Amino acid sequence: MHASEQVLFPLHFVDKLCEVDFEATATSGGNVGQAGAIRLALSRALLAIVDAETAERMRLGELLVCSVAKFLRDTQRTDFAVQVL
Repeated sequence: MHASEQVLFPLHFVDKLCEVDFEATATSGGNVGQAGAIRLALSRALLAIVDAETAERMRLGELLVCSVAKFLRDTQRTDFAVQVL
């Protein structure tokens, strides 16, 4: 999956692609790591606007967990900030 598709996947998953605007900044790490960090932050932010059933589907779809690679690379950290507008 391309990095931009990975970032937008949570919005597709909860059918909010045309309803949510967001701005994200990620520093350090590679493109894939930054995309994963933004995807996780966006997924967690979406929990504020979805119902409990959708939140459970997101959990089962593993949208609310960190990538395994993050745990394997303890020396590299991706800092990110997401603002849902």
